[in-house]
Amino acid sequence: MRRVGGTLLALYFIGRAVAEPFLIDVGDPASYRRDWGGPSLAGVLLVHCGPGVIAAVLLVVAARGWWRARLAVEVDRSRPYRRRAPTRARASRDAGAPGSGSGSGPGSGSPWSAAHRSPHQPR
Repeated sequence: MRRVGGTLLALYFIGRAVAEPFLIDVGDPASYRRDWGGPSLAGVLLVHCGPGVIAAVLLVVAARGWWRARLAVEVDRSRPYRRRAPTRARASRDAGAPGSGSGSGPGSGSPWSAAHRSPHQPR
């Protein structure tokens, strides 16, 4: 619900920023002299259009982050061979497996275990 409210508020600010230059008479300073940011046109446009510009930038950043997170999930689904983080059930099942802590292989606790660790092996 919070995202929907934030998105609606951002869209309101963006719509207001787009409409403001058409709602005031740019050629007549008397039409915007008493508005917030007045008496200058630059101040009025900054006050009325500034939040819309900021909202548009934040909306684009949020949408880009959402899209990247979605792509990351799709990439994870497309790689079935990718090693998952160990769970308790899998850790107890793989107790005697190579690299699980027994012997002198990677992850055994020896000083050279980090140098021999596979990039796919959890740290």
